[in-house]
Amino acid sequence: MFLMAVSFTVPSYAQTDLPRITHAQAQELANATLNSYWSCPHEDCSVNYLPRQIYPDFYAFEVQSSNYVASPHLGALVVNSYTGDMWDVAGFCKRISSQRIRMLQRHIKNGLAVTNGDYKRLREKKPECDAE
Repeated sequence: MFLMAVSFTVPSYAQTDLPRITHAQAQELANATLNSYWSCPHEDCSVNYLPRQIYPDFYAFEVQSSNYVASPHLGALVVNSYTGDMWDVAGFCKRISSQRIRMLQRHIKNGLAVTNGDYKRLREKKPECDAE
């Protein structure tokens, strides 16, 4: 008979008692990517929330163009539900940032009751992307 003991530690970012950003805050951050990352004005593009739990601990969104002659799908992004960090998950697995996004993220961080150490660890959490 073969027995194997396995032990593991749960990283602090997996704790559910830490505060998370709201869906509205995640949507605001995602909308901020239209001009700064996707180069698509709000009247020509939209960011749509994907309610399925695709990436644990992340809000998922699809970016679409109103130009249906070409492909309406521009990309997909996720927002870290603890920090507001955003990632392009449509093949690039690239962190999304701009001056406007960083300003919104600072505002969100200031409203969260987390220590700097917890926040730093939570920022290390990234989605599992196809590009990796």
